[in-house]
Amino acid sequence: MLYKDVVESLQRKYATLFRKAIPNLNIDADSIEIADHGLSNGEADQNFLDCGLGLSVREIYKRDTGNTQVGFTGKLLGWLPGQFMPEHRHRDIIAVPKSRGLDLKKPTGLNVVRLEDVVADFSGLVGLDNDAYIFFTLADDGVNIPSSNLPADSILIPGKAETFDIIYGDGSFFSSGNETISPRYGIPKSQKPYVSHRRELYLGAGQQLKLPPNTPHSARAGSRGMVAIEYSMPSRDEADIFTHPRIKRKPEIQKRK
Repeated sequence: MLYKDVVESLQRKYATLFRKAIPNLNIDADSIEIADHGLSNGEADQNFLDCGLGLSVREIYKRDTGNTQVGFTGKLLGWLPGQFMPEHRHRDIIAVPKSRGLDLKKPTGLNVVRLEDVVADFSGLVGLDNDAYIFFTLADDGVNIPSSNLPADSILIPGKAETFDIIYGDGSFFSSGNETISPRYGIPKSQKPYVSHRRELYLGAGQQLKLPPNTPHSARAGSRGMVAIEYSMPSRDEADIFTHPRIKRKPEIQKRK
């Protein structure tokens, strides 16, 4: 939860950070989303720095082709100095018509779970008739769902493949592979129990990172903060799967009493 006045102050801070990366950037501070992932106590304190992010969605395009959704997303992502983005992944999703009443494991042979069982505040996907579908996702990282053997009338929403171009500051991304024992920017103590993939991928301004779909990742900015342009497949932030079981993707904003 974040207080409304804190959100407004943070929006101005992130707008300033984005303009450091792109001078004269035309951006409305009010349009910047402040994500605290449901773990903050209302204030922009160390607790927020351990779990937050500022983001500006520049463009999202989605299109259905047969039974697969395609398209692209462009975002600006901002980290304040030392700020950490919690570990998460973007797994493939299958929207199965409720009218079919199918056990998805039988027609696909996949190890799947209901999406609401792994996303704490899941209430459906934007743009779909959520009363008409049951949503499934993979139980494991690093797996892709083939479109060839899905139940009829189902929609496949592939997990995001992402490319990050660092355009200001620097930071450490953490993903699959052997743990880096002494990363340049370590994982905050409060988040360490919930980061299962600890291979550091250090990036400075001008460097790029590409992540395949269904890949767990987290990131921490350096002392100047960090700004990245994210290019990806269609964004489904409401279905991001976090390692921390209490994380809620949708921001909760309250007025002070």
